[in-house]
Amino acid sequence: MRALLVALLAAPLAFAQPRVLDADSLRADLDILRRTLVAYHPALDVYDQRAEVEARIDALDAMLTGRDAVPEGEAVVRIAHVVAAVRDGHTFLNPLNQTDRLRDRLWSGRTVLPFTFVVLGDRLVVTRDLTGGALPRGTEVLALDGVPIPAVLDTLRTLSPGDGRGTESLRRARLSVPESEITTRGWPLFDLYYPLVFPPTGDAVALRAVRLGASDPEDVSLLTRAERIERMDAAGALAREDEAAWHVRMLDDRTGYVRLGSFLSHRWSVPADTVLAQTVRQLHEGGADRVVLDVRGVVGGTLGYETVARYFLAEPAPCGVIDRVAIAAERADSTLFPYLESWDDGWKAPLPPKALAALPDGRFELRGAAACRPIEPAPGAFGGPLAVLSDAHNSSATFLLLTLLRQAGRAAVVGRPAGANRRGFSGGLMVMLRLPYSGVEVDVPLLHQRIDAAAPDAPLLPDVSVVLTAAD
Repeated sequence: MRALLVALLAAPLAFAQPRVLDADSLRADLDILRRTLVAYHPALDVYDQRAEVEARIDALDAMLTGRDAVPEGEAVVRIAHVVAAVRDGHTFLNPLNQTDRLRDRLWSGRTVLPFTFVVLGDRLVVTRDLTGGALPRGTEVLALDGVPIPAVLDTLRTLSPGDGRGTESLRRARLSVPESEITTRGWPLFDLYYPLVFPPTGDAVALRAVRLGASDPEDVSLLTRAERIERMDAAGALAREDEAAWHVRMLDDRTGYVRLGSFLSHRWSVPADTVLAQTVRQLHEGGADRVVLDVRGVVGGTLGYETVARYFLAEPAPCGVIDRVAIAAERADSTLFPYLESWDDGWKAPLPPKALAALPDGRFELRGAAACRPIEPAPGAFGGPLAVLSDAHNSSATFLLLTLLRQAGRAAVVGRPAGANRRGFSGGLMVMLRLPYSGVEVDVPLLHQRIDAAAPDAPLLPDVSVVLTAAD
């Protein structure tokens, strides 16, 4: 099946030309976007961002009023700029949920860079070369088509989703294209916006790079997404999203290493508990008396954080991480149903009054949704010393896992700041807003999960901070 998927993605595609959209019709889409965010988003006031969202919508509406037509790529970028003002990591233009036609028009050509990379502050460093030798690992790219990398990152950062105002540096870090994001379905944020904001003039990109201390110009061929997948697969580096994304090995005769490479457990061929039980069994059989958990590059998915934590607790954790779940309104706005999709229609049904409690800010708390309950260790759980490797991509279930293990006094967090917000974030139940004229899709969460209202507006900082360099 894996080989078949790669072969299908590598099949040649005719690059469809982007459309030009009518500006007044885009304004109608913008009105639906505004109404949906106001009616459904559960966290528009958590970081005092409602005014900023409204201001960006008003500014875009005014700009469209003076125009006849807008190129499709520009429309996508401008909508993304509005959505980024929501300051919620789960509210974004999800590339996997865009229509095939839109993806083909905007991104089926040669639009991706021929290497994977990590963003370190305002620097871009190659982690895997797919050119055949021009850009060895550790090469620092200084400019793309004459645009300095800091300017590229500053521009794209404004389109990057993130939770709150105190996590701005993480929006930039999430522009990395790590190997863990190159899967048959993976679509890094950089791939989505770079070719729209800095459209290529041909099939190559001119870059300036530092190799072994020398700065040299270089023209390298851009790739299609399918070509990049094919090259990664040929190199044995294509990341997995099934249970094979997890693996265990011994670093020495005492130290076990566990890579938790994906939380998308609905694609696994066996139950998550079976994989977790096998993982800790391998650690015990290997003689590990201390363990490193690596969740770098992993956002989250369908695998619950409590499920994972149970296999690494030495004693019961007194509570989960979430202390309150809130929704935007008492009942769904049915006038927007034609534009909204979800996995089922249960979210449309009114909740009984006893299930809700009105909050002072106009939202409603779901009664009992975040009830405190002990989390018991699983049979055979690993209870020895534990360190967890973190980075900016840990913005959902992996963030909750890090938070729980730290709150339980169970693990040291090592690496870079984790990508969600210590106060909480939205997610858990999503609707897909399909704007009727442009066809652009926006993921909108319906639940806001509060972790700690008194916490600073900030990411989870590691206990041991690691400052990476190109030499590393």
